[in-house]
Amino acid sequence: MRLLIIRNADAPLLALLDLDRKDQKIVLIQNAVYSEALRAKNAQLLEDDARARKIESANTISYDQLLDAVMSAGKVVCI
Repeated sequence: MRLLIIRNADAPLLALLDLDRKDQKIVLIQNAVYSEALRAKNAQLLEDDARARKIESANTISYDQLLDAVMSAGKVVCI
């Protein structure tokens, strides 16, 4: 499984990645949690970042869960 951690929703590199890939997990952190387009890709939001930006979502992940995902992923891509 590939873990895609997105911090910058405007990063040019995103255009080169297959965001609909089945064997990946997408986590939005920092200001990327604002991106409705990325949230529509079944992305999880880092709980603390979503709360700090007053974004309501049932699809959140804690820091501990993010760390578990990083350690269990075959490949981690941070943007």
